[in-house]
Amino acid sequence: LAAEENWTTTFTLVDKSAAPATARLSFFGDAVDPSGNGPLMLPLVFPQQAAASGPLLAASFDQTLAANASLIVATAGPQTPPVLVGSAQLAATGAVDGFSIFHLIPGAQEAVVPMETRNASSYLLAFDNTGGVVLGIAVENVSAQAAVIPVVIRDQTGAVIGTPGATLSLAGNGHTSFVLSTLYPVTAGKHGTIEFDTPASGQISVLGIRTTPLGTTTTLTTIPPLANVGTTGGSIAHIATGNGWQTTLVLVNTGTTAAQVNLNFYADVTGAPL
Repeated sequence: LAAEENWTTTFTLVDKSAAPATARLSFFGDAVDPSGNGPLMLPLVFPQQAAASGPLLAASFDQTLAANASLIVATAGPQTPPVLVGSAQLAATGAVDGFSIFHLIPGAQEAVVPMETRNASSYLLAFDNTGGVVLGIAVENVSAQAAVIPVVIRDQTGAVIGTPGATLSLAGNGHTSFVLSTLYPVTAGKHGTIEFDTPASGQISVLGIRTTPLGTTTTLTTIPPLANVGTTGGSIAHIATGNGWQTTLVLVNTGTTAAQVNLNFYADVTGAPL
């Protein structure tokens, strides 16, 4: 999440069950934030509800959602420095799911952060640090205990190019975000993958952000981490090409042996081969 200065973040929560559920949304800051690691106080507004006298200032709040209902919460307050960055955790008494959208005000770019519900043994991000575009990365320690997270960096051939035994340390509920090629210069100008391994008895969450260097931002989109990858494939719901559009497909073999892939394209409406 990112708030104040040039950023806002909007959270959407949905109760997917047939019964009411209470949701608790809690926010945690970065070590570089004014309040440091730990609870992050944010001014919040609730667009679906009657206007209050001012934003709710809170690091955590509870809200009951009716069956199949949704709740929208947005960061508010003065858009003045410094930017506040961190993470959010949802706890609920029922089947509540959701996502957030962070918004860069000057260029009106937005990107979606899906809610991570997996507790995988590792999370892998594909990176493309070529053509003036870089990968930003956010990592959250979901556990209340401090975590030392092993990091493995590979190039596009699968060869390890990172420092053997490299790790990333986070405090309990800690969060960090960084530009990959800045923290790990070996990835500059290259394609490849970076793997974050979940510590024993721990839980982490990872997100990639494809963008251009800060101050020249013309590209902003999230890159989902790969985790618990199966062997049967899957589907990509949308592609677009022509009339100003281009689609880039990224395939990653997360296994330890070579694999054959078969990619098929189907036309709109008819489903005929495209």
